[in-house]
Amino acid sequence: MCLCCCFWAVLVLTACEHLPLDRILNRDNGTGNEEREAQQRLRRMRAAIMELVGEARCENVEDCRFVGIGAKPCGGPWEYLVYSTAQTDPDQLIPHVREYN
Repeated sequence: MCLCCCFWAVLVLTACEHLPLDRILNRDNGTGNEEREAQQRLRRMRAAIMELVGEARCENVEDCRFVGIGAKPCGGPWEYLVYSTAQTDPDQLIPHVREYN
C-alpha cells in the first residue's frame, strides 16, 4: 500500500471514531451504571424488533422490505434488517426501529 493510501485510510478511520478523553484514559466518570442500563435497554428493544420480524419468509419478492437499524458514528444505518410484509406489519415495526435508532 502506498503512503498516500495509508494516509487516507488512517484519516477515514480516525474521522469516524470520536472518543471522549475519559474513555480513552479508561476513567469512570460515574456514568458506568447509566451506560450499562442504556445498553441493556437497547438489547431488549432489539430483541423485541427481531421477534416482530421473525424468519422474514415471503412468497413474492414484493413482500420483501428492508429498514436501516442502528447508527454509525459517521452517519447512516449500522446494518439493514430484512423483513416480510406477509409476516410483519410495517406500521408496527417501523416505529420500534425508529425508537431504537
